Amino acid sequence: MAKKRASKRSARRKKSIKRGAIVTRGIFYLRHCLFWFGLIVAAYWLWLDRQVATTFESRQWDLPARVFARPVELYPGLSISREQLISAFEQMDYRRVGVVQGEGQYAASERRIEAHIRGFEFWDEPQPAQRVSIDLAGDMLHALNDLDTADAIDLLRLEPVEIGRINPIQFEDRKLLQFKELPTEFVAALIAVEDRRFHQHFGIDLIGLARAMVANLRAGGLVQGGSTLTQQLVKNFYLTRERTIRRKLVEMMMAISLELRYDKDEILQAYVNEVFLGQDGNRAIHGFGLAAEFYFGKPLGELDEGEWAVLIGMVKGPSYYDPRKSGDAAKKRRNVVLSLLQKQGLLTDRRAEELAAGPLRVRRTAYQSGNPHPAFLRLVKRQLARDYSADDLQTAGLKIFTTLQLELQQKVEQATSVTVESIERDRGISKLQAAGLIVEPRSGDVLALVSDKDPSYDGFNRALDARRPIGSVVKPFVYSLALAEPERYNLASPLNDAAVEWRDPRGNTWTPRNFDGREHGRLSLIEALTRSLNLATVNLAFDLGVERVRDHLVALGLGDSINPYPSIVLGAVDLSPYELAESYTIFANQGFRVPLRSIVAVTDRNNSKLRRYGLKLSQVLQPDTVALINHALVRVVQRGTGRGLARDFGSDFALAGKTGTTDDNRDSWFAGFGDNRLAVTWIGRDDNSDTGLTGSSGALRLWSAWMKNADLRPYKARYGEKSTLSPVDLRTAVIVPAHCVNAESIPVHASTRLMRSDQCSNSAATQHLEQTERDGFLQRLQRWFD
Repeated sequence: MAKKRASKRSARRKKSIKRGAIVTRGIFYLRHCLFWFGLIVAAYWLWLDRQVATTFESRQWDLPARVFARPVELYPGLSISREQLISAFEQMDYRRVGVVQGEGQYAASERRIEAHIRGFEFWDEPQPAQRVSIDLAGDMLHALNDLDTADAIDLLRLEPVEIGRINPIQFEDRKLLQFKELPTEFVAALIAVEDRRFHQHFGIDLIGLARAMVANLRAGGLVQGGSTLTQQLVKNFYLTRERTIRRKLVEMMMAISLELRYDKDEILQAYVNEVFLGQDGNRAIHGFGLAAEFYFGKPLGELDEGEWAVLIGMVKGPSYYDPRKSGDAAKKRRNVVLSLLQKQGLLTDRRAEELAAGPLRVRRTAYQSGNPHPAFLRLVKRQLARDYSADDLQTAGLKIFTTLQLELQQKVEQATSVTVESIERDRGISKLQAAGLIVEPRSGDVLALVSDKDPSYDGFNRALDARRPIGSVVKPFVYSLALAEPERYNLASPLNDAAVEWRDPRGNTWTPRNFDGREHGRLSLIEALTRSLNLATVNLAFDLGVERVRDHLVALGLGDSINPYPSIVLGAVDLSPYELAESYTIFANQGFRVPLRSIVAVTDRNNSKLRRYGLKLSQVLQPDTVALINHALVRVVQRGTGRGLARDFGSDFALAGKTGTTDDNRDSWFAGFGDNRLAVTWIGRDDNSDTGLTGSSGALRLWSAWMKNADLRPYKARYGEKSTLSPVDLRTAVIVPAHCVNAESIPVHASTRLMRSDQCSNSAATQHLEQTERDGFLQRLQRWFD
């Protein structure tokens, strides 16, 4: 019996030892597995940590290039009306108030406007935010003062209006904000709603997780999330949208790494710029900076608590709580946020109730996410492409400061639609198109550009790419070759407006005609240009030599593929409105050709200047020659084919210009300028069919409608050092007393030899004219034999 009991005890000991060995081995293996599992997790975490650091520190958001119009510059003596000034503030989304209390506000009385100007980083120097008063006297800015210091201000630049963006391929958009730019009250509100223990946790809020779990269990579903702001940032910044336990664990690990490496301010700044807050068509709105402008038309710092509450409330569901599309839902969510802020002491009961009872106050007009002036932006992109890659333009966050004068562009667009419709109605025609541009001739700045009678059309750019025959607007360039030889030609030189015939080497005959179908015989050079007589111009070209004329046009920049046919002197030269405007800067700038530009400067996302687009001049004509041409072009407007402008602007308002009409009235052109503006307008049809319009009945009307809004100053005659005004009888090319009936003051070059007479009419003058004609005939005959 005793042996049996001993045997059983021995068996139990053996089993116990065996079980102990198994447990020991199990613990060993478990420790081993845990070790390797921990090692793997640690290694994976270290890899994640490295990814977090590398990505966060090198993270450069794909920011679109922002394109700005020319800023409005204010200074005492500026010609500007009260209405224009108010319009400028409205363009910049300033709010009209009774008393100015913050940035982006203005108050207007009859003769004074007070405003709190927003600060802006320009390419050359920053414009600080400041409170200013603007005193007006009629349509002039009388005084400009700083309201805080009472100091007079010599020059004040308002921040430029954004007119477009060159967006990233994935259509994300945001406006980056630095932490120091975030209003303290906004930061407190965001944390109170989204992560009230943000400053206490280390990336994961265990207390918050527990609270969310309890709330979800009580509700029987998912009603509360436990993610911290840091986790939300990780999810948006690094991870996909999949919902798995593994992704959640990775999110938590990365959140801890992010908190260990970076301070709270850096994390919050990244979150504010990254969070998704809505969709604008195919463009994603990211960050509170852009969302503030998109929904309310103001910078984040100018929003009040109610507007912040709308945006903060949208974090929970940007689509569902979109205040534009779901106003009721957005208002309910806003009021929930206001209630949370009230409970946490961030809002008084009275203020919370006041805001909750108010409207959402989203911006009245739709946010302009597209490009409101596509024709001009096409020019900007084309000029940028010479210096920057497409990737830089779409992702580097460049700021493009352009020459566009926004108010003028809008008025030009409106005038184009109205004028073209009026011409179609008056003349019973249809399918007309229009294009052209206004430039500042001395700088080459393109102030306004139109490529279609519908300003929103973003297709073929007629202003840049529609190269059409320019007609008689070429004639001033032809005449400039003659007048560059003052010993042979002057404004009083007689020309022969008589029929001419020309045969090409193949035997084809060209027989030009005047517009009226008549021949006008002998008349002065200035009269031939004033009346735009074709036959006189062709005979002058034959006298000069057609190949010389062709080379001259090429040298002036009218193209390098011009054929040496006599038809070029009547406009058989194809140019776009843009190219023609650049060519006419020669006359507006005393012989200097100025390349047109749409860009003033480019800065990077840190406001460092990358490039300044300066002025580039090249002298192609002498000032004395240009003075003679311009005198004739002023006469064209006063007495010739451009006299419609004299009716519109007044006979005392000097303007210079030239009409152009091509064969079968296919193209109607006008190129003209005053002292500070130059514009080229074109009207025609895309199918190149007959419009029934001349330069005077079409393009000139459009030019006039444009320039009535362009702050145009009259042309000031500038005569060269070698030219003087002299009274000349153009019938006889004789200098006569100024009181003579037929005397007309014209500039005469010092090298020009004109006969003088003390009498208004005498036989000597007639003999001089006959002798001049004979000499000219003999010269042409000699060249023909040569």
